[in-house]
Amino acid sequence: MARIPAGMPSDLDLEGPHWRFALAVYGQPGVEDACLMLQDRLDLDVNILLFATYATTECSMTVSAQDIQAMDAAVRAWRMEAVIPLRALRRRLKQRFGPLESEYAQMLRSKVKQTELLAEQIELAMLARWLEQRSGNWSSEEVELSEVLDRVIAHFAKGTYITQGADALDLDGAVSTLSLAAKRAKSTSIKSSP
Repeated sequence: MARIPAGMPSDLDLEGPHWRFALAVYGQPGVEDACLMLQDRLDLDVNILLFATYATTECSMTVSAQDIQAMDAAVRAWRMEAVIPLRALRRRLKQRFGPLESEYAQMLRSKVKQTELLAEQIELAMLARWLEQRSGNWSSEEVELSEVLDRVIAHFAKGTYITQGADALDLDGAVSTLSLAAKRAKSTSIKSSP
């Protein structure tokens, strides 16, 4: 995706394994819909969800509730000042602006979408940096990915009323979809390794 110009200092790895993993998981059937449902209904940060999945499956990390809080704290300002405003602008540009204006709005929307994706890529790189700098014990106990995903959902669902019945969020379905996608992405990366 984006490259930092030569000579420009950066401690962020925009194209690292965390980014490739996120793209592989997000591209699996049903994942985009599950992530957008969680994002739109719970204000869940999809990058944290994908990164916790990466840390669990690829780095064998037991992601605790405290880790999720720390991840959120590490990227909250960036998410609030860059990612969310870009997403809001992109979504507003879907509206009709008249025949001539809508053509230009679509051109602008495409550029904003590219910029939003870069902002999300930067956020994932910030999370990767957080992981590199993380202190504490790396638990050797194996934890189910579904438990970690439930922790991420619980972190963002605080204060949210989750309804029952027809309007209920299919949280179990979202967790199952993401878990299966992570397994597929992991097996694909193992097969493609030298």
